[in-house]
Amino acid sequence: MPLSGMMVSGRHSRVVCPTRVNGPVARRIAWQTGSMVLFRLNGEVSSESLSAIQPLLTQVTGGQVTATGAGLHVEGAMEGTDARDVNRRLLSALRRIEKRTQLRAEWTAGGTTYRFFDYVLKSERPA
Repeated sequence: MPLSGMMVSGRHSRVVCPTRVNGPVARRIAWQTGSMVLFRLNGEVSSESLSAIQPLLTQVTGGQVTATGAGLHVEGAMEGTDARDVNRRLLSALRRIEKRTQLRAEWTAGGTTYRFFDYVLKSERPA
């Protein structure tokens, strides 16, 4: 069963935090306070272990992943509170598999496109 928030259990009312969230679209967890927005992803991923990264990209973004000469091209979507949030969650998941993974991503939602290189926001412009 997927975990989607904090639960209180036991005699001493101890807080149990979620350890996993399943599915292509992330569910709201306790620390997220803003409204959830669906962001469309168009990005390039380079890594030393592309074969290990590809299934995770498909699962997390729910989109298409194609091989290119420089790595992988991904088109998909993720839900989050803001562009920085979805970018950080995707890159952190990729780096758990291969530390030397790079992500160049464009996240679009609400008429704005946010460009990132790894964790750094490079630009923000109307879509």
